[in-house]
Amino acid sequence: THGWYCLECMARYAQSRLEVGAVELTCPECSNTVAEHDLRKIVPAEMVERLLQRSLERAVSCDANLKACPTPGCPMRVALEDGSSGYFLCPLCKKTSCVRCGVQPWHKKMSCDEYVKKPRPTTKNKGRGHSAAAAAAMAAESNEEAL
Repeated sequence: THGWYCLECMARYAQSRLEVGAVELTCPECSNTVAEHDLRKIVPAEMVERLLQRSLERAVSCDANLKACPTPGCPMRVALEDGSSGYFLCPLCKKTSCVRCGVQPWHKKMSCDEYVKKPRPTTKNKGRGHSAAAAAAMAAESNEEAL
């Protein structure tokens, strides 16, 4: 038989388990997992939600076909089917992305590999519109003239 635990002690126990990265709450006496419906009766709802969220994250990370929406903080998950393009319009955050490579917004008319290989614009030196290499060459040239 199990001992009696007050709600405050169980809440502290649940908090300590969350702090060490637990994805479920086990009975402090027999170590069996406490079922979600029982958990909701003995610990605050916020802790139950945190445990459930952590459990979901673990499940998603273990399944190569489940992908997270690339928007930071968005809880949406989607199953990626073989042969799909990866295009995803998230029903929660309303952003388009590629769940294959994580790019936002969606890379239209390009594969993930084509997008990665796409040349990016270079940043310019704001002062004169020269690149850093050109500015260094000009500085070296000025130093030689001063000698």
